[in-house]
Amino acid sequence: MEGTEKRYSCLYEDIHQSPDGAPRLHITVAPEIGAESVAAVDNTMKAFCREPITTVGGVGDKTAHCEQGKDFTRAIVVVGKRSNGQVRLALVDLAKNRADVYEAIAKLLAERL
Repeated sequence: MEGTEKRYSCLYEDIHQSPDGAPRLHITVAPEIGAESVAAVDNTMKAFCREPITTVGGVGDKTAHCEQGKDFTRAIVVVGKRSNGQVRLALVDLAKNRADVYEAIAKLLAERL
């Protein structure tokens, strides 16, 4: 349907980890009319994160990472970007790691959105 939001998800599971520990990627694509990529990132971070939220400059329209609100062992990386007439939002839910790992993931996602 024209003008509706689309959502895609992937679970990156392997034989060495349980499905609960596997990274998850969620992509949301919205028509650009009335949609704001910066607001989408802000709203997503508020819904899923525990403070502090760390902004990553120069990646997409807005990018941030944080500790997941419900699970202290996991983190969230969110990238928002306008691309091809759409607002695209990528969210990765993964095991906690270093900030440079989150930034590398964010840059890779922004290139592909």
